[in-house]
Amino acid sequence: MPNKNALGGRGKKAPYKTEHYRIPVPIKPLVQALAHQYRELINDNQKQVSFATLVELVTPQALTLDQPKQISPPPISVYEFSNLLYCAWFTEAEAKAGRDCFGQPVTLSTLVEKLQIEQKLFFTLLTQVESDLLELLPTKKKNYKIGEKRVGALTFHTPLSVRPDHISVLQTPKEIKKGG
Repeated sequence: MPNKNALGGRGKKAPYKTEHYRIPVPIKPLVQALAHQYRELINDNQKQVSFATLVELVTPQALTLDQPKQISPPPISVYEFSNLLYCAWFTEAEAKAGRDCFGQPVTLSTLVEKLQIEQKLFFTLLTQVESDLLELLPTKKKNYKIGEKRVGALTFHTPLSVRPDHISVLQTPKEIKKGG
């Protein structure tokens, strides 16, 4: 919560007595809401506010904060992510190395940017992708912890028997018999 009305700290004096106190993380939003509300009331009234009045004003917000957060499933499935990842990688790798781009590394940061997925979600989904063609590579620059490895780029390899740049329109059984 922004403290646009907060005074004090770094040489400034708040118009009320303050104290530093460690608070448990689960109640931090409530304490911040109380402090924010108190600052608002002090700025508006320039007088002391009773704690009971302050609690009355913050109670609706506290009840909202107390509700359990609903956990939503990831907005994208691992299968869909792996397909998008391959397409993004192929586009970048082909731009760098031309048509024969298999084995060309592309940085994870580039792929995160290209896919427009939050970095944390990207890494979570990447750890779940299972593919013999995908290879995670360490880089000299920025590396991230993905599973048990520290990597900064990835590449795809293709089996030599099924290279996508050598695949043409599939032949029908009649064309195969004719030798076409």
